Amino acid sequence: MSRKNVISLLVIIASLAIIAPIGLSQLSMGQNLPKPVISKMAVLGNGIAINPNDLTDFKLVRAGIATVKLHFMGEERSITKGIIFLDQDRYVVNNIEFGNETIDAKLFVNGTEVGSLHLELTLKGNKGVWVGDISVNGETYKIYITDVKRKFQPSEVKEKISEFCKEHPAECVKNAKGIASAYCEKNPTDPSCREKIANYCKDHPKDQRCVALQKVYCLKHFEDQRCREFYSEYCEKNKESMFCNAFKVRATQKFCKNHPNARICKALQIERKLHFCLENPNSPECQQMIEIAKKNKKKFEEKAKLAVYCAYHQNETKCQEFCEVYPLACKQIPKLISVFNKTGIKGIKLPTHLTIPRGRR
Repeated sequence: MSRKNVISLLVIIASLAIIAPIGLSQLSMGQNLPKPVISKMAVLGNGIAINPNDLTDFKLVRAGIATVKLHFMGEERSITKGIIFLDQDRYVVNNIEFGNETIDAKLFVNGTEVGSLHLELTLKGNKGVWVGDISVNGETYKIYITDVKRKFQPSEVKEKISEFCKEHPAECVKNAKGIASAYCEKNPTDPSCREKIANYCKDHPKDQRCVALQKVYCLKHFEDQRCREFYSEYCEKNKESMFCNAFKVRATQKFCKNHPNARICKALQIERKLHFCLENPNSPECQQMIEIAKKNKKKFEEKAKLAVYCAYHQNETKCQEFCEVYPLACKQIPKLISVFNKTGIKGIKLPTHLTIPRGRR
């Protein structure tokens, strides 16, 4: 999709979002239009829709679905709208329901319902792909929509970092160390501190501390296409990062639950089990790891030893990433060790250079 088409889709979505709450009557009276702000860009991409009963019946797809915030008459409103083109035919996407990495919606032409849409998020390499079904005028097609490149704009970086710092003040200040003052480190909940960090990152989005904040924010928001684009680019350059393993596991969570035999899901099976148990060390479901653990003992031992070490050395550089991706593993190590021992990996021991401080065993 060209940059021109991307901008065109975004303009259409913004227009739909503005008209919906205001109404045509107010527009005709010369009402000043509110400026829309993209809160969540769920879908922005192009692809193809194929009739499974007739492979010569296929349509080219361009699609955008977003939640837009509007400040109008003293109120803030959130409107979710979308647009989808099948070849040159245009459909408004409405009645949109978001699940965990899923979208269900209805399609309209001139206010009349003409079809429906169901999408599930998966990955191709590091690129987000929505797969599912679209029904229009009695015909059902298999649809594939690939994310196009659309990064966070500087103002959006500011907004999302401000949101993250409000929800996770201590983690915000930790990642932004050096941006915030010593006062902010002692008072991380002070609103002026998060605004200082957010404003700095608006002006310096590529600063490593701002990248770190985007990284931890996006780890929790893969439903946003801009976060998927962030990780797509980041993981091309940092293929061994634990964040990238977490990206693949979390972004395909719902898809793999529904399609466990899909190629990507089989490829991620071991990593998915490890990820789940590091996130949920006290869960009885981790007992399902027994056979996998016996076949992949070395991989499990490496993660377990790192988890044990990082529980007591969370400020060390090599542990900061691990504990950001697996915070519960760093807090519940005794339970984690118990889980690993039950799976057949007995007597986890640390190498001699990875020692737990005295008095903390």
